[in-house]
Amino acid sequence: MALLLNPDNTLLNPDGTPPKGDKFWLKITEERVQGVLVPLFGVAIPNLAGLIRNADYTIAELVVSYLYFTFIAWVIWQGNRYWLYRLRSRYSWLRRPVEKALSLLVPHTLFTMPVSILLMWFWFQFDKAPVTDWMAMLEAATIVTLCVIFITQVYEIAFLVRQWHYDRHRGEQLRTTLQLYITETHAATLELNELSGKAIRERIIVRKGVEFVSLRVEETAYFISEQKLTFLVDKEGRKYLVEKPLAELENELDANYFFRLNRKYLTHIDAIRKFRPLPKGKTGIELHPEPAEEVVVSQESGARFRSWIDR
Repeated sequence: MALLLNPDNTLLNPDGTPPKGDKFWLKITEERVQGVLVPLFGVAIPNLAGLIRNADYTIAELVVSYLYFTFIAWVIWQGNRYWLYRLRSRYSWLRRPVEKALSLLVPHTLFTMPVSILLMWFWFQFDKAPVTDWMAMLEAATIVTLCVIFITQVYEIAFLVRQWHYDRHRGEQLRTTLQLYITETHAATLELNELSGKAIRERIIVRKGVEFVSLRVEETAYFISEQKLTFLVDKEGRKYLVEKPLAELENELDANYFFRLNRKYLTHIDAIRKFRPLPKGKTGIELHPEPAEEVVVSQESGARFRSWIDR
């Protein structure tokens, strides 16, 4: 099995494989982990299970025996590595958690137990022991299987941590790209409007009681027309009087950010929480702050609204 322990913390691809430039370093890391653990298991497990009695062997016989058990550990390692990679992309913790958990237990157990016993039985044919010690072999195979299951869980956690890092990094990249796109689009719109002679409003004068306040357009959630008066509702839900009709405001505001939902509402894109289809081809809009009435886009404007919000 291959633990994804990149020394430089480079992210993995979504399928769990390293980027092209990292495969060399990942290979070195795998070889280091395997180079330490495989000989360790090859020496420790036969001693723990009582398969090798050191006092009964010459130095040369001990070397050959431990080399053989190291070979068994290497075979078990490579086989479980194959099954880990083969089955990992087949099941998901989110969609099929039971199958995922079983895939980390059953295949490794069914592979490790019989292969370990078979290879240890072969070793007993040349050992000094008068009879095959089946209990010792079963104990050794059980120890090996438990080690495999434990290491498999550690590796799966490493995969999940890597995936989390990748998703977070990818999300940050997407947010940066989106912000750059919005900034460039806004700048291009301003330039286009300047060339066409149309000025984009960046601030708006509103009335608060007997006073007038200059607000940045970005603070607007939406404009609403009520009883032939126009009001601005900001993102905090505060309501101001605007001495301009919606039609005039629509013409002055950036069309990338503002859309005329119907005769009463002109909204900023960030104020739209979600929308849903309604009967007769209409579209229901949920705004924030929430207005006192349901906001509906007509069938005629529905396609244009979806095209605008899905840019």
